[in-house]
Amino acid sequence: MTDLTADTRAEAHTTLDDLVGAMLPPSTWDRLPGQLRDLGRAFDAGDEHAVRAALVPLSRAVFEAKVRTRLGQRRPGANVVIPTKKTPALPAVGAVCGGLLMLLGWQLGGGLMLAATAGLALLVLGVAVAGTHTNAERATARQASRGGDDEPERAPAPAVVRELIDNLRQRHTPAG
Repeated sequence: MTDLTADTRAEAHTTLDDLVGAMLPPSTWDRLPGQLRDLGRAFDAGDEHAVRAALVPLSRAVFEAKVRTRLGQRRPGANVVIPTKKTPALPAVGAVCGGLLMLLGWQLGGGLMLAATAGLALLVLGVAVAGTHTNAERATARQASRGGDDEPERAPAPAVVRELIDNLRQRHTPAG
């Protein structure tokens, strides 16, 4: 058994503070009371290694909450990037360009080149058709194809977790 360093105490209290404000799925919150009790026992024993070991799952939960908050949010900036002009004529232009490619392929190499340039012509036509949609329309179509909102439900810390954290804070204030 060793004495707890000021760094370990500060890290534990920072983790607990971050955990109180975290938004996590209920399944994650269900595991935390036991892990908080382990941290409390390690604090009571004054065991540096046990405190550090008990902080690992709590730090993971805090990290998970931060990642879900940053990456799980809607990014409205991507939906407002609009091309300078919405051009419904692009498919026609792509079809003409594809036709010209196929004609050149046939003139240069016969049937084999015609087949190869037909694939390239289809690619040109696909890019032209894709260019007729705005970014907002593409984002809406992606969300509709996924079935709407696929973000798992998140909730604030339940009362039992908040009580355990408050109890740990009252018993073990950081030195310094």
